Amino acid sequence: MLHPPTTTAVHALLSQSRWSGVKLSDLVRQQLGPYTTDANTTISGAEVVLASAQTQAVAMVIHELVTNAAKHGALSSPDGKVSVSWDRTGADAAAILTITWREFGGPPIAAPVPGYGLSLIRDLIPHELGGTVDLTFPTDGVCCKIGITLGPR
Repeated sequence: MLHPPTTTAVHALLSQSRWSGVKLSDLVRQQLGPYTTDANTTISGAEVVLASAQTQAVAMVIHELVTNAAKHGALSSPDGKVSVSWDRTGADAAAILTITWREFGGPPIAAPVPGYGLSLIRDLIPHELGGTVDLTFPTDGVCCKIGITLGPR
């Protein structure tokens, strides 16, 4: 089974921009890369550039979501689909970025087994970026909403 790119790949994206930031669309595409087809993945949102600390934290969470989807969720099924979308609201220092990960068409979701991956998804963004994470497990597919303050453009 293929594994999503590691933090080395994220560092390569950051190096290309001289560590000034990474487009969220590039980051999401990179993390989903090994599993993406036109049929199973939808990525959408206005262009947003994440600062280096934001890039690293968001990459780790997306990486865990991708890994879980490939092992147990929508990306483990031929009919499964993942949608990643984001929206920026507010302006300047008060701008909030909301990223929504949603899985559809995979195997029915059972209660998650607590472990490192779930802790990372739930705790990294609040701890590192002061943001929020709402991770839920409806039977039709995992949903994760991440909220972070972007600051000035």
